[in-house]
Amino acid sequence: MKGISQIVATVLMIALVIAIGGIVGTFVTNFTKTRTGAIQQSSEKMTKCGNVILTIDEIKTDADLNPINVTFTYSAGTEDLYNFTAYVIDSKINFNSTSDLSPKYNTTNPLRVGQTVSWSIPTTGWGLSGSLNQVTIEGLCKTDYLVSADCRSGEVCMK
Repeated sequence: MKGISQIVATVLMIALVIAIGGIVGTFVTNFTKTRTGAIQQSSEKMTKCGNVILTIDEIKTDADLNPINVTFTYSAGTEDLYNFTAYVIDSKINFNSTSDLSPKYNTTNPLRVGQTVSWSIPTTGWGLSGSLNQVTIEGLCKTDYLVSADCRSGEVCMK
């Protein structure tokens, strides 16, 4: 029986290992670069949007909880905010939300630091009853980083 010599077999084995190592190394390098870039973008958003402070100044409503008047301020931060949603919970834990708020803040008309907003939220058809328990305002920073403020029953902002 004839076969390849041990030296040729060793050289072929080393060449195969080097080729596989090169393929794996290229994959690992590309994967690491992709993940590092994604993590860097995420940490930049967290850094820029993490210092945003929204403050609900005042919430007023009547006995029917209609409308709910919310005034809040973008107190601190550096990034524009937009696409707001208001969430309302009454004392019977009926939960409702709306993003149909006016004025509307979006990427072409963002809320900027220092601005105060007053919204009158009509709640007709929501089925709210009892008293107002909580109002939360949420908006977006840097396309997908959520920022929020809330006011609960018994706090100074709830009138």
